[in-house]
Amino acid sequence: MDMTIANATNQFRDEISATRAKPTARAYSMGIKHFLSFLKERETNSADPLSNLCMDHFILFPAWLAKQGYSKQTTLVYNVGASSFLDWLVIKGWLTPTHGETLRHKKATKNLSRRRESKLPRTPARDAVDKMLQSVHAMKLPSPIKERDIALIEFLASTGCRVNEACLLKIRDVDLQEHSAKVMGKGSKERMVFLSSTACDALNDYWNIRGFRDKSQPAFARHDDGASDRALPLSTTTMRNVVDEVVAIAGLESGQFTPHSFRHAFATRMLSETGNLALVQDLMGHASPAATRVYAKVAPEELREAHKRVYK
Repeated sequence: MDMTIANATNQFRDEISATRAKPTARAYSMGIKHFLSFLKERETNSADPLSNLCMDHFILFPAWLAKQGYSKQTTLVYNVGASSFLDWLVIKGWLTPTHGETLRHKKATKNLSRRRESKLPRTPARDAVDKMLQSVHAMKLPSPIKERDIALIEFLASTGCRVNEACLLKIRDVDLQEHSAKVMGKGSKERMVFLSSTACDALNDYWNIRGFRDKSQPAFARHDDGASDRALPLSTTTMRNVVDEVVAIAGLESGQFTPHSFRHAFATRMLSETGNLALVQDLMGHASPAATRVYAKVAPEELREAHKRVYK
């Protein structure tokens, strides 16, 4: 049986899963998924022989990817996944690009890197977070999974934390009395975040119900058969799956609300309520105020009202 494009991509995914860190392997796999979508639009299917794949596919992919509406960083990551697949094919001897084709591919990738971006963050609708909170409380799940999922959604909504920050959180990092927690952000930078009363109550209920709350144990643990009696932390993939399940129950459009949407909503609301860019920057753990300033653009009505207060 001839090697198909699907066979090749599956082999590539298996190898990167075994040799790369999970976040990298997941990002590369998403790049391959989008590459296959691109091929399908060009009437090349994954079931086709691998010999149908040519360098023009890889050369044209960056320009196609740039039009899909993703952030510049996301498009670059997805293209790296496709480019790594290309390198893998060349090493295997299944694709032999000419020198000219290699230069054209490098130029296409460089053009993607040069793409200017003025895209605003995808801030969810004002009532989306409320729908998520209401839905997770109404979900019918076995204990302590239900209590864990409630605590997780409440935590993400009230802190604006990244998913990996929630994964790394341990009980000792949380001070329920002070409604605060220490999280480890990007670049191993520790910062303080603050929790709502509802989030604190949800965490306390969850820790009590699950039956273990040693300070060294994860704040959000696995409760599947594979976890046995050990307190194993949730993975970022599982956390995303939890959010996806709640999104479905809340009736929100798939793909329009992700774990990072809590972060966007948090930043927008805090900036709208306080008007303090530096404060929101610290709460978000942004290294540069430029990363925070974009949230001032997503709610122009607040800017308009602020201008009216000064220039009546």
